[in-house]
Amino acid sequence: MKPERIEKYNLRNIHFEGTLFSRFTLGVNFVYTTGNIPAGNTSTDVEAYLPEVFFTLNSSKFQMFSSYAHKKTDVTANILYPVNFSSYGDGLYLSGNY
Repeated sequence: MKPERIEKYNLRNIHFEGTLFSRFTLGVNFVYTTGNIPAGNTSTDVEAYLPEVFFTLNSSKFQMFSSYAHKKTDVTANILYPVNFSSYGDGLYLSGNY
Protein backbone atom coordinates (compact mmCIF):
# COMPACT_ATOMS: atom_id res chain seq x y z
CA MET A 1 0.00 0.00 0.00
CA LYS A 2 1.40 3.40 -1.02
CA PRO A 3 0.94 6.31 1.43
CA GLU A 4 -1.13 9.27 0.22
CA ARG A 5 1.59 11.74 1.17
CA ILE A 6 5.09 11.64 2.59
CA GLU A 7 6.19 14.38 4.98
CA LYS A 8 9.92 15.06 5.32
CA TYR A 9 11.47 16.41 8.53
CA ASN A 10 14.95 17.22 9.77
CA LEU A 11 14.91 16.96 13.58
CA ARG A 12 17.58 18.18 16.02
CA ASN A 13 17.71 18.05 19.82
CA ILE A 14 20.06 19.21 22.56
CA HIS A 15 19.65 18.18 26.19
CA PHE A 16 21.48 19.17 29.40
CA GLU A 17 20.73 17.87 32.87
CA GLY A 18 22.62 18.28 36.11
CA THR A 19 22.28 17.48 39.78
CA LEU A 20 22.66 20.64 41.85
CA PHE A 21 22.20 19.00 45.23
CA SER A 22 21.98 15.33 46.03
CA ARG A 23 18.19 15.37 45.63
CA PHE A 24 17.55 18.19 43.13
CA THR A 25 18.06 17.88 39.37
CA LEU A 26 17.59 20.69 36.86
CA GLY A 27 17.58 20.35 33.09
CA VAL A 28 16.88 22.01 29.76
CA ASN A 29 15.92 20.55 26.45
CA PHE A 30 15.64 22.18 23.01
CA VAL A 31 14.06 20.56 19.94
CA TYR A 32 14.27 22.20 16.50
CA THR A 33 12.82 20.84 13.29
CA THR A 34 12.33 21.86 9.69
CA GLY A 35 9.89 20.07 7.47
CA ASN A 36 8.02 19.93 4.21
CA ILE A 37 4.35 18.94 4.07
CA PRO A 38 2.88 18.17 0.63
CA ALA A 39 -0.74 19.07 -0.11
CA GLY A 40 -2.07 18.45 -3.61
CA ASN A 41 0.19 20.12 -6.18
CA THR A 42 1.99 22.31 -3.65
CA SER A 43 3.91 21.92 -0.41
CA THR A 44 4.38 23.88 2.80
CA ASP A 45 7.66 24.48 4.61
CA VAL A 46 7.51 24.51 8.41
CA GLU A 47 9.93 25.26 11.25
CA ALA A 48 9.21 24.39 14.86
CA TYR A 49 11.03 25.30 18.09
CA LEU A 50 10.35 23.57 21.40
CA PRO A 51 12.42 24.75 24.40
CA GLU A 52 11.76 23.08 27.76
CA VAL A 53 12.99 23.45 31.33
CA PHE A 54 12.38 20.81 33.99
CA PHE A 55 13.34 19.79 37.50
CA THR A 56 13.05 16.80 39.81
CA LEU A 57 13.12 16.69 43.59
CA ASN A 58 13.51 13.36 45.38
CA SER A 59 13.54 12.55 49.07
CA SER A 60 12.86 9.40 51.03
CA LYS A 61 9.13 10.18 51.28
CA PHE A 62 8.42 12.66 48.49
CA GLN A 63 9.08 12.87 44.76
CA MET A 64 8.24 15.83 42.54
CA PHE A 65 8.69 16.50 38.82
CA SER A 66 7.81 19.62 36.87
CA SER A 67 8.30 20.62 33.25
CA TYR A 68 7.47 23.76 31.26
CA ALA A 69 7.65 23.90 27.46
CA HIS A 70 6.92 26.62 24.89
CA LYS A 71 6.33 25.72 21.24
CA LYS A 72 6.59 28.04 18.24
CA THR A 73 5.77 26.89 14.71
CA ASP A 74 6.45 29.02 11.61
CA VAL A 75 4.67 28.12 8.36
CA THR A 76 5.65 29.63 5.00
CA ALA A 77 3.13 30.89 2.47
CA ASN A 78 2.13 28.84 -0.58
CA ILE A 79 -0.68 28.74 -3.14
CA LEU A 80 -3.23 27.31 -0.67
CA TYR A 81 -2.20 29.57 2.26
CA PRO A 82 -0.87 32.86 0.80
CA VAL A 83 0.32 34.34 4.12
CA ASN A 84 3.18 33.31 6.42
CA PHE A 85 1.96 32.59 9.94
CA SER A 86 3.23 31.49 13.32
CA SER A 87 1.50 29.61 16.09
CA TYR A 88 2.47 29.38 19.75
CA GLY A 89 1.64 27.07 22.62
CA ASP A 90 2.67 26.50 26.22
CA GLY A 91 2.54 23.46 28.43
CA LEU A 92 3.12 22.85 32.13
CA TYR A 93 3.34 19.42 33.74
CA LEU A 94 3.56 18.82 37.46
CA SER A 95 3.65 15.50 39.29
CA GLY A 96 4.09 14.73 42.96
CA ASN A 97 4.13 11.56 45.05
CA TYR A 98 4.11 11.17 48.80
